[in-house]
Amino acid sequence: MKENLRPFLLLIACSLALAVFPAFAQTKPVEAVAAKTTGVPTEKKIVFSLKEQKETEYTCVFTKGINYQLNLNVPEIAATKLSLKIFDSQRKELMSKITNLKNEPIPILNFNCPTTGLYFLKVTPL
Repeated sequence: MKENLRPFLLLIACSLALAVFPAFAQTKPVEAVAAKTTGVPTEKKIVFSLKEQKETEYTCVFTKGINYQLNLNVPEIAATKLSLKIFDSQRKELMSKITNLKNEPIPILNFNCPTTGLYFLKVTPL
């Protein structure tokens, strides 16, 4: 009986979280969350995959003091440039970069996290 109740309670908890935090419902979660430690415990590498040629927003939880290297896998798209922006939980822009896909086929954004919390990565084809 307890085994059958656990998935049901998890579903209810997730539904309540989406009701309380609607920003999660409007953004895509990080699709390749396999963060790999690059040898130094204060650095992490995360790979994102852009699936479509439209503005996409990813939701991430970052830890204070960690230097994140955010790599973006980009399929063959018509856009030649991408805008990459990082926002904190209050939607204050912390960092932005415009990258030329001809010069940098795998865009990389290095971000040193100032405070543990929720962050958003917005990718816009230009």
